[in-house]
Amino acid sequence: PEKTIDGDDDSFMKNPCAAAKWMIIELAQLGRVDEVSLVNKEMYSSRVKEFVVKGRQSHPRKDGTPDYGRGLDGDAWQLMGAFTAANKKGAQTFKMAVRRRVRYLLLQFLTHYGSEEVCALNSVSVTGVSAAQELEEALARHLHPEVPPASVVDLVAEPPLVVLPQPLAPPAPPAAAPPHPAAPTSPQPVATGGATGTPASQQPVPQPGSALTQPAGAPAQPADGGSEGSQAVT
Repeated sequence: PEKTIDGDDDSFMKNPCAAAKWMIIELAQLGRVDEVSLVNKEMYSSRVKEFVVKGRQSHPRKDGTPDYGRGLDGDAWQLMGAFTAANKKGAQTFKMAVRRRVRYLLLQFLTHYGSEEVCALNSVSVTGVSAAQELEEALARHLHPEVPPASVVDLVAEPPLVVLPQPLAPPAPPAAAPPHPAAPTSPQPVATGGATGTPASQQPVPQPGSALTQPAGAPAQPADGGSEGSQAVT
């Protein structure tokens, strides 16, 4: 299945046409899915005919079974559309009958064109509006009704939204106390020999707010932000 989302239309996924054919795609981020596009350029294979698209927000492992194929007809998967592809080469785009906000997308291929034993598919792409874009659009409409709606993005290729903790500002140093007259001190004997170094009374005193240490167990901050790539779960 990874061949269908690697960005290379010359690679392809193939399965025996007699087998149950399905694939689960984890989107780069939560978003409203508007369209799904399929590309098939192979000559000597059968092509997708009828298929359905379903979606969900929780990971399929939440169904309690390691065999994801057993839960494909469960209530957790919500139907987004049933489609019939044309018997032709190239790309075909299908608009979702029900646009849902999902993180995981299920494609179930029910029937096929042709009599070849192998069914092939070159690529799958998903476009829609991310949850972050929807929130920004809602705020913009509230403040500025004339703002146009957000444009759709590729939810498979789009990098995931990663929120990194920001370092806290050091606390302000306390106000300086008024000076007090120094009390007279008696001369102290100076020890000779032994370890050398600065006496304890002359050790530098750390100033409040002079350093900010990383809390134990906190994740290291990447230099340029992190991103998470897409993956296919079957």
